Amino acid sequence: MYRMNLEGKKTWEKVVVRGGNELEVRVVGHSAVFHAPSRSLLVYGGIRVDIARFSKLSDRLLVFDIDQHYWSQIQYPRSHNNPLQHIPLERAFHSAVYCWDVDVSVLKAAHCANFVHVA
Repeated sequence: MYRMNLEGKKTWEKVVVRGGNELEVRVVGHSAVFHAPSRSLLVYGGIRVDIARFSKLSDRLLVFDIDQHYWSQIQYPRSHNNPLQHIPLERAFHSAVYCWDVDVSVLKAAHCANFVHVA
């Protein structure tokens, strides 16, 4: 993971991760939003490499703590058969936006929209 120093010469620098399993969070085609109250990046979905180098869609919600440089994963019940639970399906190459005034992230794919509350 890299970040850009927006002050001065505007140079890229590698982020040194201090904790969490960095290999488990390697995904492409994910969305990420900054959650200011927790000073964290919320990373949803994407494509990840599974066992034996096969790729699969992800429905994981990963969290990167900006100050501690630590990765973690939010565990939530995955019951797509329950109509009362609104859980986004696995997806990649989608977009997300964080609505700070109502503390909600909105995930959007080409043909469906789902809401994830991240308070």
